[in-house]
Amino acid sequence: MRHLFLIIDMSSAMQVQDLKPTRLVCTLRAVAEFVRDYFDQNPISQLGIIVTADRQAERLTELSGNPRCHLAALETLFTRPCSGEPSLQNALTLAESRLKYTPHHSEILVIMASLTTCDPGDIHKTIQSLATNHIRCSVVSLAVEVFVFRALAQITQGQFHVILDEPHLKTVLKNFIPPPAATVDAPATLIRMAFPHSETFDLRNFSTVLCMCHLNQQGCSTDSSRPQYACPRCCAAYCELPVECSVCGLTLVAAPHLARAYHHLFPLDAFTPISPAELRQTNPDQLPRTETGIITCAGCDVVLPEHLTANQCPKCHALFCNTCDAFLHDTVHSCPTCILRFP
Repeated sequence: MRHLFLIIDMSSAMQVQDLKPTRLVCTLRAVAEFVRDYFDQNPISQLGIIVTADRQAERLTELSGNPRCHLAALETLFTRPCSGEPSLQNALTLAESRLKYTPHHSEILVIMASLTTCDPGDIHKTIQSLATNHIRCSVVSLAVEVFVFRALAQITQGQFHVILDEPHLKTVLKNFIPPPAATVDAPATLIRMAFPHSETFDLRNFSTVLCMCHLNQQGCSTDSSRPQYACPRCCAAYCELPVECSVCGLTLVAAPHLARAYHHLFPLDAFTPISPAELRQTNPDQLPRTETGIITCAGCDVVLPEHLTANQCPKCHALFCNTCDAFLHDTVHSCPTCILRFP
């Protein structure tokens, strides 16, 4: 379970047009795509956004597992003026004040456009404090390499990148979607979670027609905010999962959310390429064949061309085409024949 704060530079340097139409627009478009992919691959993790401008730092959104609130906050930045100089130290201190009380696997991702940072104190002491609290910091620079940016990433065991253009920016941000590798001696933290269920009799017992996350929002649709899940501890109603109960603080998830977060710990092993010559020498009883003796893909059941390389699972020895191989490793993260044979 990750806790990530995203720091965005909102200084006057974001108005430069080396990225079209401006650095700000390109950054916000890339960050919005990053937020969607982050929660798709890390459904039980949390994210918060901090902006820095005019030598100050502001927490735009709190740590939350709801991507819609972050995307709505990013939309407001399109019309927000960029002014002054950023304060990296103030932004890092603001993020650290929240992350040091969370379980481990805390991260900070900084997107900077300015070549300077106007700080009230010694930023190197702040960097050492982040390293002491095991908060990993990574920096993406939209301009050039700055010494303090690279020092921040190196000391906290993060990454530092200087982007070339907008596609490169999106590619760099995609590298931060999978969780970083944890150290062997990292302490384990137990987090209490619950699996709420939604049934017809549950909906009749809800005391409000709006869920807790839309209770204070004006103009929201009743259909979209209709309660569907009840917290097992306090019976608070929610319209979607995952979410942290605002009443009792319990994390409410569904089984597929844990499964999508779990595959990062045990990724699917790479399939072994099998050449056509090796395929002809393989024991016929170990290969899936049609009634006419043609070898088919174990995923899509398409006939495997005899002149192309097949991909074999090292555990169940099933054969897959290149398309299914990429789909299983990038999206499904599991081998279907292994699930059938070794449940």
